[in-house]
Amino acid sequence: MGNLLSEPTLNHVLLLGVSKAGKTRFLYEGYLQNKFQGEILNSEGYNVDILKFDNKHFAFWDLGAITDFQQLWVTFFKFIPFKVVVFMCPVMGKNRFQSYALTKKMIFSTLSEPNMQDKPVMLIVNISKDMLGSGNNTISADIYNEEAKECIQWNSVQAKFKDEAYLDVTNINDHEGVLQKLTKLFLQAYPDQ
Repeated sequence: MGNLLSEPTLNHVLLLGVSKAGKTRFLYEGYLQNKFQGEILNSEGYNVDILKFDNKHFAFWDLGAITDFQQLWVTFFKFIPFKVVVFMCPVMGKNRFQSYALTKKMIFSTLSEPNMQDKPVMLIVNISKDMLGSGNNTISADIYNEEAKECIQWNSVQAKFKDEAYLDVTNINDHEGVLQKLTKLFLQAYPDQ
């Protein structure tokens, strides 16, 4: 892991979200270009994957959200040179309001940590296809995106640089849009890199 932390071309990205938010699937689908066929289980520790986009190498640190592991997050905050913090908020049926509340708590507690206060922040709202419905029951992804941002009070998040996106983690085309926004956010915050 020493080489991973000292590699000067890697830009470390902290990826947080509640359990089943879609963090690990985002990494696998993005890294494997929609070729992953297996079942993805809840992360009980952490995953690190390097994604290259637009000549930038991003090391995504997907930290598991189970309660016991969350107690270790502060250790990661202290020792990993994170450049950007990304929060993934799932839109999951009737339980989505509970997910919003947990995501809100996670965002504000993480950004209150001394090592995280000046970091650029991105919110990814993960809206699965089944939430959008079909036929006459179609609901716009924009509606769920706005609902999630309102419930977690995204507008009150204090960050010098912040952005948001929504996606369906199973759609590789959505990944490219998120990585474009992440790269733009990164370059705004770190123009010399």
